[in-house]
Amino acid sequence: NNEESFLYCQRVLYLTLTLKGLLAYIAGLFILYAMVIYPTIGIMLGHGYPFSPCFGTAPCPTTIFTFGLLLFAVESKFPWYILVIPLIWSVIGFFAALNLGIKEDIGLLVAGITGTVVILINRKRCVLK
Repeated sequence: NNEESFLYCQRVLYLTLTLKGLLAYIAGLFILYAMVIYPTIGIMLGHGYPFSPCFGTAPCPTTIFTFGLLLFAVESKFPWYILVIPLIWSVIGFFAALNLGIKEDIGLLVAGITGTVVILINRKRCVLK
C-alpha cells in the first residue's frame, strides 16, 4: 500500500528553540535582517516592491531566516547535514546576487558562513557537556 510506505519512510524533526545568550542575539539579528533590514535596504537601493526579493517568496532572505531559526535550535542536536543546502545556497546566491546588483544579499553570505561556523562549534560544545 502506497500510503503505508509513505508513513513508514516519514521522519519527524523536533526543534527546541533556545532564547538565551549570544546565540539568541545572533539568531534574532539574522531573522530581523531577513524580515526587516533586507527589504529596507532593497527599497533604499531602488529594488522596491514588487521587484525586490522578499522573505518567504525569494530564497535569499528565506535562507538568512533559516540560519536564524537553526541558531535558535542549536541545542536540539539536529543532524548536521541540514546545514548543507542553506550553506550551499548562501554561497551560490551571494555570487548570483552580485552579478545582478542585489547588494542586500551580502548578508546572505555573512549568515551562511557565520551561521554554519557558530552552529558547528556549539554542536561540539553541546556534545562535550
